[in-house]
Amino acid sequence: MRKGSYGPGRGMGGPGYNTSFPQVNDRAEEDENAISHLIGRVVYLAKSESGSRFVQEKVGNPRYLKVFFQEMKKRLPELMTDNFGHYAVETLFTHCSSNQRITLLQNLGPSLPNVACHKQGSFSVQSLINAISSKEEILLMKDYLKRELHRIILSCPGHYVILRFITRFGWPCSDFVSDLLASNVVGFATDHYGLRVMKATFDSASPGAKLEKLFDAVVEHTNSLAENQYGNYIIQHLFDIGSPSTTDQVKQKMVGRYVRYSKQKFSSNVVEKCLKHSAQEYSKDRNWSSQIVQELLGSAKELISDKYGNYCLQTALSTIADNPQLVIEFIVTVKPHLEGLRVNVRNKWGKLLAVAQQSANSHIVVESTAV
Repeated sequence: MRKGSYGPGRGMGGPGYNTSFPQVNDRAEEDENAISHLIGRVVYLAKSESGSRFVQEKVGNPRYLKVFFQEMKKRLPELMTDNFGHYAVETLFTHCSSNQRITLLQNLGPSLPNVACHKQGSFSVQSLINAISSKEEILLMKDYLKRELHRIILSCPGHYVILRFITRFGWPCSDFVSDLLASNVVGFATDHYGLRVMKATFDSASPGAKLEKLFDAVVEHTNSLAENQYGNYIIQHLFDIGSPSTTDQVKQKMVGRYVRYSKQKFSSNVVEKCLKHSAQEYSKDRNWSSQIVQELLGSAKELISDKYGNYCLQTALSTIADNPQLVIEFIVTVKPHLEGLRVNVRNKWGKLLAVAQQSANSHIVVESTAV
């Protein structure tokens, strides 16, 4: 056989053999050199913009992952609260095995509350919550969150961590949050961030003793919460999710205070919600709609001229359309007080009462015909 008969790129002596394998070896050697240069420098690298991007790109390579894990696990709090480092750590979480994440959690544990309450750290902890899946990982996360749960819930960055945990794992895994909320309902429900966590807890919880305990705690403090700028929202929320027994208790707590609440900015919203709920949900024990409206009519003169009470009266009228006798009582009570109102308000009420009168008459005719 003639020399060179394999042709270019063929056989053991061809150019194809000589150029391809050395390239692979070169790349492997380059990787080894790069990894050796990373030893002792990963944390410093991850805290720079270009270095963080490098870590994110290379972490999918098992050899790089091993080095990143070994060096970053010792400095998690520092990296998770760094402007660039937190991106690198969040990518690391998603590529680690369950056992590796357990190690990371154990190293992070004592510092987790501080990290969760940090602007960048909150994102990192949420990323870790998304990544964990095993029972041991979840229990570790719960244990570390519980240590300073009160502080985390009332923190702007921290409460997002709790919301993510509730969304990710649901009930009963997150029932430890409900336990703390029930122990200090007023403190949490009157805080902007505590309110959000409480609403999320109500929405995710399953019926049972712990949920009832939280319901009972909120109902007990109905009157304190109804007048608060944040607390009023949790009372309104009870009308959306509570049982008839729960909502009846809330309404009973407010008896004798509906007029007062109607004249306040925040509690007037509760009164309107209560009226609308009473028109849709009929109690076996009493007609709440009629009782609340009649309580308001007892102070119609002061309510109709009040900037908040005026709206509560309008809502009351709109919710009793199916009760013509009560509508007529409403008209008779309110009409004498229209003269003291501003022209535009008086005209508006005149139209509302006229429509209500016409509707009530129609109902009465229909009822008479049916008889």
